[in-house]
Amino acid sequence: MLSEDLIESYRTVFDSAVDHRLVNELCAGKLADKTLLIYLVQDVKYFNLYMKIVLKTAYLCPDEAATIRFGKQVGFISNDENDYFERTIDLLCGRDSSLERYVNDKSFVLDEVKQYLSLLTRLTTRLQDYSYDQMVTYLWTTEVVYLRWAQKALKDPNVPSDLHWRLKGSLGKP
Repeated sequence: MLSEDLIESYRTVFDSAVDHRLVNELCAGKLADKTLLIYLVQDVKYFNLYMKIVLKTAYLCPDEAATIRFGKQVGFISNDENDYFERTIDLLCGRDSSLERYVNDKSFVLDEVKQYLSLLTRLTTRLQDYSYDQMVTYLWTTEVVYLRWAQKALKDPNVPSDLHWRLKGSLGKP
């Protein structure tokens, strides 16, 4: 299968994304509020670029039915997922007002994140720079990583069944 071949070609990178310490601590309910907030502040920057990538991919899509599916995805992630960021950031800053400095400083970007945001910015620029096939491959790889995070968490007996909603994303909406 082509998708499994792609994963195997980049197994080390793929596994490091799926088994990242942040994800493991998040799923185990052991992620400190400060770490979660810093992650979310970075993820909001990523999320906004990701939305543009989905829209660009939909625009380039040669298949009408697939374009509609992209539109549904945009609707889904711009509702529940976007609300999750705001609600969780508000909750964390309400618990510890010193965390607000990470939210208020719009230039705050972790060094590890700058390179990835640069890639995402390149993907969102001029239409002719990337083909539909390249764009949809990028989207597919990100979704597979997210899927593997969830699959791994479901199989892990150490993941508490009563995780607070802030650690579950949009699935744990109160």
